[in-house]
Amino acid sequence: TQRFESQCAIAASAITSGLTNVVTIDASGYYTWTDLGVTLDDHSIGHMAGRPEREPHALPIRRFHAERVADLARRLDAVREGNGTMLDNTLIIWMSDSGEEHHGFCSEWPLVLVGGLAGRLRTAGRFLQFPNYETAGNRTIANFYLSLLHAVGDRRERFGERDPNMNEAEQNGPLSEIMA
Repeated sequence: TQRFESQCAIAASAITSGLTNVVTIDASGYYTWTDLGVTLDDHSIGHMAGRPEREPHALPIRRFHAERVADLARRLDAVREGNGTMLDNTLIIWMSDSGEEHHGFCSEWPLVLVGGLAGRLRTAGRFLQFPNYETAGNRTIANFYLSLLHAVGDRRERFGERDPNMNEAEQNGPLSEIMA
């Protein structure tokens, strides 16, 4: 916990001081979060998918990560920048490194967006869920990445490899639901 808290604090300091405008914090690995009362390592917990005994181990870790993301957002929100705050001009993306499960198929990819990216994305106060994989209207993580690219001025319409099981048109372009 101390290492991860330190990484988040260093990231906030690096951004607010202008040292960098991009940081990546990775909390995956084979850690055992004993400070949170968790007795199994992340990898073992990941292999417990679908089993109720997983939750007492996984929930404290998820809560801890969520608190760190919230703390990072508060730190950025405390710095005035232009007509708002640094958080208004920043985008925090909190996401899994493996989709829906530890060794998932990645047919689902939950993520949380915090901040406004200078008004270029609509992120606040909404929950979006797209139809299931291989269902009309389903979108991919590539569509999300295309949204980020469009938000910073790169208007390409394709990104990554095509999924042969999906409609090609639904794999093109950004997610209109989050574009400002």
